Amino acid sequence: MPVSRLRNWNGEEIEAVQSRGGVWAFLDYLNGVICPADCACPPPELVQKLSKSDKYIHFYPEYQPLITRQLGYYTDLQSAHSEDAMVWSCFGTLAHSAPSARVTWAQWLVDRLGFSGTIETSTISLWRRVPHPDSFSQGGPELDALIQTDKVVVISETKWRSGESQWQGIDGRSTQFDLRERFIRVLGRSLYRDRQIVLLSIVLDEHGEPCPTRDGIVFKRITWKTLVNEGPHPLSAELRRYYDWKRNLIPRKHGVAPPG
Repeated sequence: MPVSRLRNWNGEEIEAVQSRGGVWAFLDYLNGVICPADCACPPPELVQKLSKSDKYIHFYPEYQPLITRQLGYYTDLQSAHSEDAMVWSCFGTLAHSAPSARVTWAQWLVDRLGFSGTIETSTISLWRRVPHPDSFSQGGPELDALIQTDKVVVISETKWRSGESQWQGIDGRSTQFDLRERFIRVLGRSLYRDRQIVLLSIVLDEHGEPCPTRDGIVFKRITWKTLVNEGPHPLSAELRRYYDWKRNLIPRKHGVAPPG
């Protein structure tokens, strides 16, 4: 079976193959992410995500040497389904943008989430691990995107096609949101003091139960579509093309397009 040549969100030709289940994988992992001209690629945030994945076994034997050729192994960042690729392309590029652009975007997000106040400063970091809320040891929850401003701190948990992971924590009975909620409860308030802390779920599908407020911890939900189409991202035009392209690569079930 020949290698397929696809067009990316900018109309450039890239090489990809499909798994047995129809998921596209790029021969070059950088073909699946936005990498601005003024950003030295690969940035350290992406390098830390280049771990080996055993999902190469889902590809036909003749494709396995191709998808492991670049690094000597297959990484999930090569997959068109990669959640991390979406996180980097939206938040990573924003983190590497000018301070004024980050403040403008953070102001929009804070307003969109229903908070008042003028933002003066904003920093964004990706995939940072915090102390474990059950033991205060290393290796606690990984925060997909942490948006810190002088008024509001947003801890985001992002999803592309997957659901919330279960069976986490020391007791094996916690969900991803449970651990992050406990981090806010036992450490976050001491760390961020008088700033409002928001636990934000970023999803592809806009449907879901209303997000509660529990013991002063505010839960919010927003879709990728809203972030991409409404937010004043410095690469907004390219990001919109990227989102549409990535969403269109999701296999259709019974001819129905994916949500979002």
